[in-house]
Amino acid sequence: MKVFITGGTGFVGRAILRHIHLGLRNIHIRLLARSEQSLQKLGESAEGVEPVYGDIFSGDILEKEMKSCDMVIHLVGIIKEKDGATFEKVHIEGTKCVVDSARKSGIRHFVHMSAENARADAPSRYHTTKYQAEEYLKKSGLTYTIMRPSMMFGPEDQNFNELAKIICSTPVMPVIGDGSYIWQPVSVDNVAELFVAVLMEPRAMGKTYEIRGPEKFTFEEILNILMEVTGKTRPRIHIPVAIMKPLASLMDIVSSIAPITLEQMKMLLDEKQPPSENFSADFPIKLTHLEEGLRKFLAPCRP
Repeated sequence: MKVFITGGTGFVGRAILRHIHLGLRNIHIRLLARSEQSLQKLGESAEGVEPVYGDIFSGDILEKEMKSCDMVIHLVGIIKEKDGATFEKVHIEGTKCVVDSARKSGIRHFVHMSAENARADAPSRYHTTKYQAEEYLKKSGLTYTIMRPSMMFGPEDQNFNELAKIICSTPVMPVIGDGSYIWQPVSVDNVAELFVAVLMEPRAMGKTYEIRGPEKFTFEEILNILMEVTGKTRPRIHIPVAIMKPLASLMDIVSSIAPITLEQMKMLLDEKQPPSENFSADFPIKLTHLEEGLRKFLAPCRP
């Protein structure tokens, strides 16, 4: 089986390649990359990977290189807008280019990474653009599977690792609002396992899976777990949402390295969970519990 992957050097992409590599599966990977330097992130997982240099807007390159492939895994997405890379450009226009190339190339199955809570009426443009990309794929005529992972944890994730750094390096822990909003985090390795599994499973075709972990936590409960794992206890300062929203808007304007954007705040506080297919009915994998997973890659704070 030949699989064309976009976004393969990113957080989820690297986990998928590790899963394929360690499982010694009979899958040949053709991976879209911007440069040889970007492939260095893959480490040992780069073994046997065939690189294709370009980006998701390189339609001619995509169409040519997909022609001898059976399936596509499309992973490209952004959480922050930067240097002209907007949610509309990357999530909608970029996905359209990849989908159109796949259709012209005769791809049999298109596996698309969207996001938990993607929907037309979501409060954030991140989620509405993810939803519009899904709708374009559904109307393309391609056979598809849509994956909507929740907040993911794993080595080098941008959520739990960053929270652990704050706990270890600052005297207090800032919390937006009352901290009662719910997260249901999932291991990136579980997500990677599901991505590979849907390639082999006809029952996944035409389905949309919300991929959540086995436990629900309030944000406050997640901080408790992180403090237990890092061995540090910090007092918490609760910042009202009414104050934080204008601050986040201001940081969007004045700083490209803002700790949190207004769009990220909207995502953080969005607790609606749209119905979808139950992935565990088709793929009864063993899900990793949050504290168990965090202890594998987070170490206690150093003095």
